[in-house]
Amino acid sequence: MAFTTKLPPQNYIDGQWVDPASGESIEMICPSDGHVIGKIARGNAKDIEIAVAAARRAFEGEWGRTTAMGLLETATFLRNCRSQTYLTPWASH
Repeated sequence: MAFTTKLPPQNYIDGQWVDPASGESIEMICPSDGHVIGKIARGNAKDIEIAVAAARRAFEGEWGRTTAMGLLETATFLRNCRSQTYLTPWASH
């Protein structure tokens, strides 16, 4: 059974999907049969700079004042969203 992903070949930075600075992507290959599962962004140093700047802004703002319980609740929420958004397309094929 061939699985594919519907993820965009972009980086998730500062709350949004953005194209990589290089404009390039990398094919994801299924190790069991060699078919292309999808593509992921080919990030580089510029993407890292942008992501680090976004993380610093977040830490200096509300995110940096979040309690441990708040972080746990957010992580749980994101895990649940991720499993619905990303894993469901794979499981449905």
